[in-house]
Amino acid sequence: MHGLLNLAIAAAFAYCYGATAAEIASILQIDTLNDLIFSEHEIICHSPLWSKESELSTIAGHLPLDSLARVRSRYFLGIGSCSFQEPLAELYRLKLFNDPASVPSYVLST
Repeated sequence: MHGLLNLAIAAAFAYCYGATAAEIASILQIDTLNDLIFSEHEIICHSPLWSKESELSTIAGHLPLDSLARVRSRYFLGIGSCSFQEPLAELYRLKLFNDPASVPSYVLST
């Protein structure tokens, strides 16, 4: 779906909850925003690939934004990408980033 977003959320679940490799893989495979709920205080991740026995399933995938911020500032310092603008454009399309000055013009016209 959104490589940058999936990777950041997976990293936070790994650090904060000790997510297993299978749970991390399921987060990385999310391909629709229907599986992510964004609120003012948390992200709720409902991966359809989680098994019923998954510990993350029992916590319903709640990730407080302060936990995400802590992981981002300490451990998730960067990723490799062929483009800086494409991740920003994707976040803009998803209405998760709203600074049109930082988004390529081709995104704004679609």
